[in-house]
Order: sequence, then structure tokens, then C-alpha cells
Amino acid sequence: DLRHALIALDLQLFGFLLRPFSRSEVTRVLQRHAIALNDWNPSFEQLKPPVLSKLNEKKTKYYGISLNDSIRILQDKQIVRIEADNNYSVIHTSTGEKLMSAKPLKYFEQNLESSVFVRVHKSHIVNMNEIIEYSKKKGGIVILKDSTEIVVSRRKRNELMGRLVSF
Repeated sequence: DLRHALIALDLQLFGFLLRPFSRSEVTRVLQRHAIALNDWNPSFEQLKPPVLSKLNEKKTKYYGISLNDSIRILQDKQIVRIEADNNYSVIHTSTGEKLMSAKPLKYFEQNLESSVFVRVHKSHIVNMNEIIEYSKKKGGIVILKDSTEIVVSRRKRNELMGRLVSF
């Protein structure tokens, strides 16, 4: 789809998870590309993908996630958790989708908003907003809204506890 390709092109979403972007940045890109296409003069409302319709929400971050043959734009609140799968990562979304990315978990750890996402284990990053309970059984687990239980490693336990208290 051309509108998604224009956004990906200008934001350089070539296999990367990039910084969040604003509505004004998207508008600027679309206007510039509309001019470059001469007689094609769409409005922003005609071009915007459905997920961009809420760009004016405060504090919402958007990320471009490179998949096999496309780039998916997700809000931070749509990402429930990310699970390592060898050198790949599986992004679990709030709609129950599992998206496979060719990026390792460390890449996501470095590029996701650290105030929202926390690495709780060598194989898991979770969205802090999805945690409903921390339990000491089994050495420490977090329970998410979707009833998923994730073991918290000994090394990550203190960091998680500190973040849960101040969250």
C-alpha cells in the first residue's frame, strides 16, 4: 500500500524498530511526497493508516516493527510482551496476535520506552501496564492481564520490585 510505503520510506523503517513519531512528522512526510507525485494531491485524512488516527493522544508512543514482508506500526499499549525465540523475537499484542521479528530481544530492550517496558528475564520483556500481580511463588513471577505467568529472574527481581513500587 503506497501510504504505508511512504511513511516507512521517510521514517527509514528498514528492518528497524525506531523512535516514536508525531502527527506533525507524518503530515510533513505525506505533504512532501504528495508534491513529489505531481497530480496526486491527497489530504492527510485520505492517506493516514487507521492506526495513525489517534496520534494526538498524549503520551502514546508509536513504533515501527519490521516483520517478514511488512512494517507494522504499533502503539506502546498494544505491545503486551516480547518473548525471545533464538535470534528472533515474538511480539504478543493486546489483540492476541503473535508477530515474529528478526530482531533479538536485546534490540527491543534498548529501543523501547524504558518507563513502560521492563526486561524480567533473559527471554521476556513485559509492558508494565499489563502486570496485575507479582507473586513470590516459584521464586517470583509476574501475572499479566491475559493471565500469562512469566518467571522473573533473580537478577531482574530487584529492578522490577523497585519499578513496581514507583510505577
